[in-house]
Amino acid sequence: MFIFLVFLKAMRMPEKARYVLTIAFLIFYCLLAGARPSVVRAVLMATVVLFGFLLDKEVNIYNSLGLAALIILAYNPYQLYDIGFQLSFVSVLSIVYLSPKVERLLRIKHVIVKSFSVSLSAWLGTSVIIVYYFKIFTPITILANLVIVPFVSFVIVTGFILLFSIFIFPFVAPFFAYTAGAMVFILVKSAGFLSLIPGAYFYLN
Repeated sequence: MFIFLVFLKAMRMPEKARYVLTIAFLIFYCLLAGARPSVVRAVLMATVVLFGFLLDKEVNIYNSLGLAALIILAYNPYQLYDIGFQLSFVSVLSIVYLSPKVERLLRIKHVIVKSFSVSLSAWLGTSVIIVYYFKIFTPITILANLVIVPFVSFVIVTGFILLFSIFIFPFVAPFFAYTAGAMVFILVKSAGFLSLIPGAYFYLN
């Protein structure tokens, strides 16, 4: 949502039109990504936020998350037992609730500290679920998120550029395809390297 809004703003598109187009693009992206629960949740939350902007209303993140869960469960109540659904909602709740508290505890305002607080909060919230289902404890996640999450943004940007280039400048699309592929390759290798660090994870019996 943020990437697309910035792109439309750079094109000097009116504010309301940006929100409408972004909602349409998010729905398209959701279908393109296979409409998985985590993607549907994110798109629904973003759509609620954007509708709030359209109506000039203040948006409550907990209400947005609750509405997304309600819509998904109304369509398929069995999603409540889906691990991806549980991890998705618990991670967001943990970030929203715990991250500000971690930042206040550290008393340092810096983008790295903010990233650390988000990573730590998500890990604290989801680690119990991961241990329960997979019997694995992964402290490396806190460090890995600091590396992987920002890099995922580059992957998304290169993917969008590739998508647009196919329709606008198809002759340069192969170059962007190789670039996007290289980004994904580096991302996967980075995750593999981090998992090899001693103490990265422990299996629990």
